[in-house]
Amino acid sequence: ILYNGNSNDYNISNKELEYIINDNSNTNGNATNNINSITTTNINITNNDITTNNDLLQEEVLVNYKEKIKELLDIIINLRDKKGREIIYLFMMLPSSVDYPDYYQIIKNPISIECMKKKEYKNYEEFIEDIMLMIDNAKTYNIEGSIVYSDANIIKDAVIDYNSK
Repeated sequence: ILYNGNSNDYNISNKELEYIINDNSNTNGNATNNINSITTTNINITNNDITTNNDLLQEEVLVNYKEKIKELLDIIINLRDKKGREIIYLFMMLPSSVDYPDYYQIIKNPISIECMKKKEYKNYEEFIEDIMLMIDNAKTYNIEGSIVYSDANIIKDAVIDYNSK
């Protein structure tokens, strides 16, 4: 490994990398599997340019959390109460400011399923925060025992159940 005085400049020749990878001295045979896993990450380090399979891993994580969001959203949209009634209807759109003028005075951060569908989430946790905000908004504005309050609890239970898997 050649160090050029800058902490970001490392040059590793193929021969040196091969030596590092194949040098199993003082490992008692335990490092071989770890070394093999290192070689499969395709690491190239030259002049501040680092490319690894991390880009692929980040893309996989991105796809994974987007799939989780879609899956949970599908579960929520398809929820039914004990009588088979779809519970999502009242959560799909924001309440009308004409029909519920006090809603926007009481609820400072309104959100609906339609708002969430349009939003670009950076991670799964951000999506969960919005779902919980929607649930909290419903329980803040509506009285305990109302249909909306009960439906909010059904959604909350579904989210908790999904996240416990």
